[in-house]
Amino acid sequence: MNMKWIYSFFILCAIVTVNATADEAKQAILDSQWYTTLQNSDAIKRLQILDALKDKVVKAQGVVVKVEESNLVNLKKKYRIILSANLPKINILYYCYTDKEDYADLLQAGDIFEFSGQFIVATPLNTRIDTVLCDIILEDGAVLVK
Repeated sequence: MNMKWIYSFFILCAIVTVNATADEAKQAILDSQWYTTLQNSDAIKRLQILDALKDKVVKAQGVVVKVEESNLVNLKKKYRIILSANLPKINILYYCYTDKEDYADLLQAGDIFEFSGQFIVATPLNTRIDTVLCDIILEDGAVLVK
């Protein structure tokens, strides 16, 4: 086999691998390991962990608090789904913004909602950084059946 073809093949494989790694770097799964790291960090480190999520697609879940019409002009989304992730040392409220009316009809307080969406910003509500609001542009979500 021609050596040019072999080198071309390896270069193509390297390009595909780099692109896949770049896409993975733009995603974050907020699972029990991530929450444990966040809870066990001091306030400054918590801010750094949360800031690292900016503009990434996150996958997480929370308990539905309520669904309401949104009045935030800059996000231009009709509905806000408020989810709570109550942890032993930290309380996170996810504000998930969407235009899909189906969520407003489907979701009930107390449902467990698994979602993915673009992380916009985290806003601490106190200096201990143990209560945080996270704004998310919702991409997809589903109610988990218990």
